[in-house]
Amino acid sequence: MKLPPLIYNSIGKFLVFAALEAVCLLLIVRNSTVQSSRVMEGVRTVQSFFWEKSSAIKNYTALRGTNRDLIEENAVIGLDFQINDAMGHGVGREAMIVWSDHTGNSFRFVDGMGDVYLSK
Repeated sequence: MKLPPLIYNSIGKFLVFAALEAVCLLLIVRNSTVQSSRVMEGVRTVQSFFWEKSSAIKNYTALRGTNRDLIEENAVIGLDFQINDAMGHGVGREAMIVWSDHTGNSFRFVDGMGDVYLSK
């Protein structure tokens, strides 16, 4: 397919223009420290934008594994039941029934609590 001369000339002129612009930009950046630093600042800005977006996407997709780990970790709850009998005339506890911690100190130290597993 042969291009019409008008389109062929337009494409050729655009390519020459783009090449000259690239050469001019290269000369400006190489010979001027101010222009060079501004160009590098622009490049760093674009790089940081894409880095932040990609990091946000990676962090969001990693939440699935984090949520799974949290569900497994929080499926076990420490629990203890204690019933104190103070029905008599004396002061204080007369009898005690405990489910897991037989020391009576589970309100202070959670080491003696039993485990309750939550499931659907």
